[in-house]
Amino acid sequence: TRKQLEGNCTEIIGHIIKILEVKRILDNKIENSSSDIVISVELLVDTFKPEVNMVENGRIIAIYTDGVLIELRGIQKVLIPANSYKKSHVMKNSTFLEPIESNGNEIRVGDTMDVKINAIMYGDHSFSCIGEFNN
Repeated sequence: TRKQLEGNCTEIIGHIIKILEVKRILDNKIENSSSDIVISVELLVDTFKPEVNMVENGRIIAIYTDGVLIELRGIQKVLIPANSYKKSHVMKNSTFLEPIESNGNEIRVGDTMDVKINAIMYGDHSFSCIGEFNN
């Protein structure tokens, strides 16, 4: 069913965001040992798989002394380690302040920013991503 597939994450496909369409039934059978009905179908799905050097726009969900946590597409978190900040970002009291020459805009939880993914690891049905601000 849709509920069983949507929200799952595999290393090969990535996150299954939404089942868009059932294209066709490929096979159906009844299992001998359990009497379960097994149906193989071809689906059209919306997926998201993070990749190294991918640039995505995400929402800042947390700011820590050691880094910033950004969420991409509402499903994938990316950690931006503090040691990766470019000189254009300065930390002050858990908020980032861009220098005056960059219009002095504060970067806060809830703001959106472009992120470049630098490293990915898959384990326990999810991806762990490390990135940097892409500006």
